Amino acid sequence: MLLCIITLGRSAALRCFLAAIAGFCGLTLCELPAAPLPAEALQMAVKMIGSDDADVRAIGLDAVRYGLKGEEATRQLSELLATLPPAALTEFTTALADRGDAAAVAALTVLLSEAQDQSVRAAVIHALGALGSSREVARIMQSLEASDVEKTAARRALAVLRGGDVTQTLIDAASVGSPELRGTLIDILGDRRAVAALPH
Repeated sequence: MLLCIITLGRSAALRCFLAAIAGFCGLTLCELPAAPLPAEALQMAVKMIGSDDADVRAIGLDAVRYGLKGEEATRQLSELLATLPPAALTEFTTALADRGDAAAVAALTVLLSEAQDQSVRAAVIHALGALGSSREVARIMQSLEASDVEKTAARRALAVLRGGDVTQTLIDAASVGSPELRGTLIDILGDRRAVAALPH
């Protein structure tokens, strides 16, 4: 199966992968988004994402980003976060962020509390910035005091985090934080075009 996929173009290979998953489910490609992923499909995804072959790995990650649609698929894919090695985790976490489904946030938060690898932690923070809301502000802010890699990811995540009350949450934190934290948050609020909202 994997050898056949490698010989195809990337788009055709992704379709081949999805067709195989649909076959496991006894479904057509059109019916696939509404179906839970079978264990065999998840095992196939893990094998591809963890492959040493960059082409195979890219197809598996494309399936995460674009192919396996739906909130239930996101939840099932998020369960893989606890099973992948750090090298694969970084790419997989980024693919989950690109997927754009907030259903992954809970599993990402657990991973952030457990991961030790700095590249993984930075990727998780990036994903939380892309998928999260004001509920993630406090957790991401903790990483402003971490290593440079993690701190940079946290600053970027707080700058792009969406939600109507994210800016106000950051303003409140800046108002009571240490001078160093206040300076960092003012910079972040500047990136959010919200410095004028700070109390003087």
